[in-house]
Amino acid sequence: MMNIKPGRKTDRLFDSNILLTGLALAAYLIVFYTFSSVLFDDIFVSLRYAKNMADGFGPTFSKGVPPVEGYSNTLLVWMVVVFIKMGIDPLFAVKIISLFAGGTVIILISQLLKHFELHFIARLTAVFSLVFCIPYSYWLGSGTENGLYSLFLVAAVYMSILQKKLGLQFITVLVCLCLIRPEGVAFSLLILGLRFLFSGEERPFFEFFRNTILFSVICLALLIWRYTTFGELLPNTYYAKTGGSLLINAQNSVSIIRLGMQTFGLPMTVLMVIGFFSVMKQKRLLIPMCVLISGMAFVVYTGGDVNVPRLRFFVLYVPIMSVFAGFGLERISAWIPFRQLTFAAFVLIAINILLSYRASLPTYLDQTWKSGSTFNGHITLSKSLQKKVPEGTTIALWDIGIIPYKLNHCRIIDLTGITDSFISRTEGGHFQRNTKPVVDYVFEKTPDLMILNTIKTSGTGIFPEYPVIGAITSDSRFKKNYKIAQIQHTIGPYYLAVFQRSPISK
Repeated sequence: MMNIKPGRKTDRLFDSNILLTGLALAAYLIVFYTFSSVLFDDIFVSLRYAKNMADGFGPTFSKGVPPVEGYSNTLLVWMVVVFIKMGIDPLFAVKIISLFAGGTVIILISQLLKHFELHFIARLTAVFSLVFCIPYSYWLGSGTENGLYSLFLVAAVYMSILQKKLGLQFITVLVCLCLIRPEGVAFSLLILGLRFLFSGEERPFFEFFRNTILFSVICLALLIWRYTTFGELLPNTYYAKTGGSLLINAQNSVSIIRLGMQTFGLPMTVLMVIGFFSVMKQKRLLIPMCVLISGMAFVVYTGGDVNVPRLRFFVLYVPIMSVFAGFGLERISAWIPFRQLTFAAFVLIAINILLSYRASLPTYLDQTWKSGSTFNGHITLSKSLQKKVPEGTTIALWDIGIIPYKLNHCRIIDLTGITDSFISRTEGGHFQRNTKPVVDYVFEKTPDLMILNTIKTSGTGIFPEYPVIGAITSDSRFKKNYKIAQIQHTIGPYYLAVFQRSPISK
């Protein structure tokens, strides 16, 4: 274990883990409240599934439509269903779940660092680097499954390091990790293997064999359930690489990690690297190290554009990064007197907050404060328009996250999913040059409403944001049968335009 340097003067009050946890939780509540009005659009997809399940329609996005898995955050959907059954607003429910998850992560990390007898200031710096990481707090407040995934990942690592015997509780945490995000299966198997390799004692063959078999049986049962429910073994919404060359994906991935490190803060990143090298000889700490490296590898694998959703993957592993930042400062503290260490730590935290804030501003704060309006990720249909949306109304839209989850009596045509489906059947992703298959498919379904992403220029023009939308709106069938019914501002120059077919079918 890393012990406090002999002879270093410390105050027992400042060595209290209760004080540290209390300060961190108080700061966390303030930061969480700052982002409490943010709701990322994907969460409305999950809420719509949960609402339909609570109403007895099953895991389906539209009543009467075959079940699909949505965004594969099964556990979050189930938890929201329970809240709905209790009469609690699902929007409030996801906030409570995220708030609880983030607070529990802080407690676990504080306890983990306390176990290794880190100096109070080192522990405080580590925990506060997590609390004041803007992207991490943003995604906690957004209502997505990020908080739960980080909780179960940290809990699994925590148990694999500190508990001498791992049984049913550990397996339960791993299963929850799998149910909250698809890649949780791979990380669960990784943690099982790392526990076996780096237990620090005699290799627990029986424990490893028993837990692996039990976990595999449960995963097999989940696969069978998924196949019988959705007709497929693997999630069809698993995050895969987007179009483009391997080089472009690699370059984007490097940019994502670089931007992620900037949002974590340069001082804490330096401390994290120092912490990496300072714990190399402690076998059990190789478990979180390997998990963190694997997490960054997953971020690289996803590739894609350098945007907010991609950073969403990066921040899942910020709690583990903060642990190594604490070990880094502990290493440095061996040569620094207590008073100077305290002053240096608070200066580091202040600089880190500033750097994280500045690095996050273009991608996060613009969406919530600088734009002058809070982006809640969904469109609010006008009252007059809602009255014209009877049972069975068909709505075509580009991103199913923008539709209010309360309109579960409508049928949805997901233009994004249709486009992806057609692209997967073409070679080299050249579908953007030939949008006819999607356009024909859409007009065959004769949607009553179309909710389409548009861009408003400095003048008065409203232009489609994507080629597929442009192909739909320029089609003669669209011009003849649809008229604009509502325009709603989202972020910056982006608007959602509602087009109504006249008359709406009943």
